[in-house]
This record gives sequence, structure tokens and C-alpha cells, in this order.
Amino acid sequence: MRLAAQSAGARPAPSDVAAVWALEGRYWSTAAAGDDVAYRSLFHEEFTGWPCGQDAPRSKSWISLSTLKMGSDTPALDERTQTGGHDLIVVYYRATDHVVGADGSRKPRVRNFTHSWIRVGSSWQVIGGMCRDG
Repeated sequence: MRLAAQSAGARPAPSDVAAVWALEGRYWSTAAAGDDVAYRSLFHEEFTGWPCGQDAPRSKSWISLSTLKMGSDTPALDERTQTGGHDLIVVYYRATDHVVGADGSRKPRVRNFTHSWIRVGSSWQVIGGMCRDG
């Protein structure tokens, strides 16, 4: 896949930025709902991402199977920033959800994410990502 070259001063349109942030919310809500079809539809076929706690990047199929097993706690997203141009938007954010601790109590878990979204027709798909424990 070839991405169009962007000038150094190019910025994504505000409507595209809003669309991508909305898709980030959908990414997490479909995962929490266990909706495999809707979740996978957000990913480009050539997606590769580096999940938290893994020693190497993983493919679309590994990511979707792993994420759909996380459970129904949709994290709160703290949008930090984004960059990009007309056909590529990279978002950076912090996600806070809860995990059950050894004593049975719910404990907050904070992770940092970056996702790279590319324009596909009139919509967007995530083509790359990375997670870091916060």
C-alpha cells in the first residue's frame, strides 16, 4: 500500500481527527462487547501492532483474539495528541480500566497507546499500534 506524500506543514482536517477519535472509542466498545466482526472491521488487513507485555509485534489475528478476551471493562480514554495529514492520522492516548487484584478488589490499570489510522475510501482503519504499561 502506498501512502500519499504529505507536505511538512500538512495537518489533518478537524473532521477527520474527530472521526478517528470516535473510531478509537468504537475500538474499545466493540472489544468490551466481544463483537468480533465489528472489532476486526476497524483493522486494515496489513495491521501490525505491539501489545503491552509482548516481546514482539503481532498481526491483526493475534491482536483481535487477545483483545476480545480482556473482558467487558471499557477503558476511559484520555486523548493526548494526534499528528498526521490527509490520509494518515496517528493518535496518542492513555487508557484507564480496572483489573481484579489478588484480593478480589478492582484496581485501576493505566496503559499508553498509539494507533496509526489510514484513510480507506471514505473511512479509516488502524494499520499500526503500540501499547506501553503506564
